[in-house]
Amino acid sequence: MLYNNGTEVASLKFSAVGTDKLSWFSQENLVQSPWTDLKAATDLQTFSINGVDRIFEINGLYVTCSADHGWLLIPNSNCPWETRLPQTSIIYSKLDTFVNWNQYGMELAVVFTMLIAKSRLKKFSIFPSISTCLVEILTRRHPCEV
Repeated sequence: MLYNNGTEVASLKFSAVGTDKLSWFSQENLVQSPWTDLKAATDLQTFSINGVDRIFEINGLYVTCSADHGWLLIPNSNCPWETRLPQTSIIYSKLDTFVNWNQYGMELAVVFTMLIAKSRLKKFSIFPSISTCLVEILTRRHPCEV
């Protein structure tokens, strides 16, 4: 869930059944999102916790920085639009579709949270490894490995 000024601005829901500490975050496991075009999108470059040069990246096909588009990511690359953002920014499309990161429609989120409903999943042991992995990713240590 993403928040600005204490208000939820975007929320994604995933089914984690049969996944591991990284694979739950995928288009295939997406159950609900605020973006009408994401679930059926066929032009995805990355939908991954450990993206290409970014983390929690949901991005369309990459051609050039000026055409870079997507739904959500924590940037860590060298595109001009990324270098203008505060370090460790969380950006998302405030539209109901993807957004070109260079144009209107991109918004910064202040808080990124995850809620994990363990009660429905018996013998599902990835939760401790998810939290360790997320700390590693968000502190930009090394990418988590499965």
